[in-house]
Formats: sequence, structure tokens, C-alpha cells
Amino acid sequence: MKTMSFSQEESQVKIRFLPGTALAALPTDIVRAVAVVGRRRALPVYFSGGAVRDWVLGRVPADLDLTIASGALDYARELAAFLGAAFVPLSTAEGVARVVRGAFNLDVSQFREGTTSIEADLSLRDFSVNALAVAFDCNSQTFADNGRIIDPLDGLADIDGKLIRQAYPQAFSADPLRMIRAYRFQAALNWCVDQDTSEAVIRQAHLIRQVSGERIAAEFDLLLTSNLAYQSISGMAETGLLFHILPELQSAIGLEQPSSHHLDVFGHSLETLRQIELIVRSPENFFHSLTDEMMLYLQEPRQKIRLYYAALFHDLGKTITSDDKEGRITFYNHDEVGVGLFLNIARRLRLSNEDTRRIGQMIKQHMWPFHLQNAQIRTGVTPKAILKLGKAAGDDLVGLFILVMADSLAGQGPGKPMGMEEGVAALFDTVFSAYQGQIKPLIAAPLLTGDDLIQEFNLTPGPVFKRILDGLLEVRVVTPEMTRAEALDWVRDYCCQEEKSL
Repeated sequence: MKTMSFSQEESQVKIRFLPGTALAALPTDIVRAVAVVGRRRALPVYFSGGAVRDWVLGRVPADLDLTIASGALDYARELAAFLGAAFVPLSTAEGVARVVRGAFNLDVSQFREGTTSIEADLSLRDFSVNALAVAFDCNSQTFADNGRIIDPLDGLADIDGKLIRQAYPQAFSADPLRMIRAYRFQAALNWCVDQDTSEAVIRQAHLIRQVSGERIAAEFDLLLTSNLAYQSISGMAETGLLFHILPELQSAIGLEQPSSHHLDVFGHSLETLRQIELIVRSPENFFHSLTDEMMLYLQEPRQKIRLYYAALFHDLGKTITSDDKEGRITFYNHDEVGVGLFLNIARRLRLSNEDTRRIGQMIKQHMWPFHLQNAQIRTGVTPKAILKLGKAAGDDLVGLFILVMADSLAGQGPGKPMGMEEGVAALFDTVFSAYQGQIKPLIAAPLLTGDDLIQEFNLTPGPVFKRILDGLLEVRVVTPEMTRAEALDWVRDYCCQEEKSL
């Protein structure tokens, strides 16, 4: 991507300016609306926070932050009406509101905590790199004061140094969520968290328990959509912040594994997350074919987030099921147990039902392909086995194999069998091709339905319908040429056998 310089520096006083052309990349009707409403209210208007940071970095802001001295809610309400946009009050007490126009957000805030100047307001922001502002001339609809960047906390120097530094010593106690946000910015920008800021997180990590699950989950969503989730989650673990958010993971530290692994359970979970990041970036480096299908799957909203959660929690059940059988470490049914532990986390973070179901399903099924891989080596994979896995995994068959590949790559102990990753890739080719090409068409065009069972056999709807139709489908995947007449004969035989067993 071509980088544009939006700043110039006066060497003696180190003042930087944004050129008026920086505004040209924004929707013109939004810039005009900000100016018109500002003129009506006769209040100074400032562009602030992340928008200014992005301009300094040569980026076009995806959203805007506006700051005015007072009356932010009234300003935002009028701005929304002018644009025909939605008005969303975020905090009536603090005077913060959002104007939503399509995918574009304008957050409007007033000077916080009784401050009376933009400099004092900026000094109460979360991080120095966000404590930046530029005054807006509502008459000329361009930057005021030649675009001088207001920078009371040397945030520009931290941008140059690629540092995330808390704006003031009480920044985290004022809003503990900012601790997660530090690592979210680290992931989004590929910067470092300042040493003093890291130490502040260590001292105050326990305060994160005051924050609602919804707010924590929202920050995690933003962190997990970056390309550096592993790096930031690891940083949160090093400061202890992660274990105040997800205490279930702490029991995985130091929990030994069999010789096929080189890391303890927690280290393995982090490594699985790192491997998933690599696979998501370049699936063609790990799978033989069908990478277009993988990319299509990953384009669906929230797929990366679900995969990253599944990676982090896939072995959580090992903390409960760990056992030593005559010197042999075992984790029987850790996949099943892990789902229960994850459901507690999902409830605490208020994850959606859809996310909870799909993440939990991948956790529950992550050992299934490994068992199937062993069967493939011994006897080959049967159509019936592919049917069962495909139906169980549903829309996440691709995601399940991405998780399994990452899980395999994350275990590199001396006792690991050779060729595991090659086997996973080959199994995925076999399962996905057969399920999509041969089995799904049979599911989509059943020979018999529940209505047929009622009309032809006078059966009463109930659990037996599922047993009959599922059993018939299992026969069809082996003998796809089966006719409707043969299907009726099969059901007739099935019913006879059922009667005999009663």
C-alpha cells in the first residue's frame, strides 16, 4: 500500500501539521455536516483520537472522533438529523454519542470530567497516541490553525517509536477495559506496549473483573480480527491480565502432556492459536487443494474469531481430565468436558448463541478427524464415516480441519508419529470432496420424507422418523443408485425388525 505523508515538522519546536487535503478522503457530505452543525452551535469542533493518529500514519480513518466543549449529545442528535443517520447515545452522564451513517461512525464527545480545554481533555484519554487533536474551521470546512496537531502528551513521539503508552497513571483504574485495549492496539498496529504501561497492567490486572462480559468480548473481537492475535494474547498472559479474564486457562500452565507434545497444555493452546493465524493467512501452505473453498469459508463474518476462540479453548478439558495411567498421561474425553467449560466462559462473556454453538461444536469435534485419520491408514474412510462427520460439523467442516491442522502443528514432541500434517491434509481432501460432491446431493434429494412414512406406513411422527431417515441415508451413501421402491422396501424391512425386537 502506498504511504502518504500527512505531516511536516518544524525542527526547532517540533510542531506537526496536517494538510487540508487529509480531509479530502472523507465523504464530503459528512465534512459539510460537521461544519454546518458546528456553525449553528457556535462551538469549537476538534477532530481527535484515532482519526488523527490514522492521518499521521498516512491512513484514511475508517471512523471519526469529534470533540466539543459541551453539549455533545445535542450536537450529535442534530448532526444525525442533518445526515439522515442514526443517533445512538453511548453515555448521557459523560456526554458521548455516536452517529451511524451506513458503515461510517462519528463518535461525538465533550470535554471530560469537567475539563475546560482540549489539552486537558486529551490528557485524560486512554493512550498517548490517541491524545491528539486538530481544530476544525467550520467556516472554511478545513483544519484550523494550519492543521497544527495538538499533542499534550508527546503522542507523536510514541507514534514514531511505535509505542502504546498509557496517557496518565490513573488511565486503567478510570476504565480497566483500557488494559485489553492496549493489547488490541498492539495487535492492530504491530507496535509494542511501553514497559511502564505493562507494569501498570501487572499491578492493576485484577480490576478487569469490574468490566462487563459484553465489553470484554467486544474488545476481544477487535483483537482477534487482527493478524497478530497470538502476540497480543501472549502479552496478556505475561502480565497476568489474561488469567483474570479467563481464569480457566491458568490451570493449563505447567500441565504436562504425552511425548507427542513439546509444550504444556497452555503453551500448546497458544501455539495452536499461532498456527491458526499462519493457516488463515496462507492455507495453500498447509493443504494440498481446495484452498479456494477455505478462503470462501474464512470470508464469512466472524469465522476467524470463532477459530481463534476454538484454538485457545480446544484443550481446556485437559485441566479436568488429566490422569496418569502407570506413567502414561491421558486426557480421556477432554473434548467433551472442554465444551462444558467453554459454555461457562461463553455465558460470562455473553457470546451470541451462534458463536457459542459453533465454537463449542469445533471444540467437541476436534479429536474426530484424528480418529478418522487412524482409520484411513488402517482400512480407509467409509462413506458412512464421512457422512457422520460432515453432518456433525455442518457449516464448519472446513473450520474443523483448520483447527485440527493447527492442533497437529502445535504438537512437536519426540513421540509424535511421522506425517501427521500430510495425513490431515489428505483426509480433508477425501472428506470434503466426497461430502460436497456425492453426499450432500443425496441429502438435498431424499428418496423418502416424513410424509411418506405417514402415508405409506401409517407411522406416527416421533424419534423413530429420524432413526429411519438417517438409517436410509446411511444405506444410500453406500448404494447411491438406490431407487424409491428399494427405499420403501428397506423401510418395510426396518419396521419388521423393530417389531420383532419389541
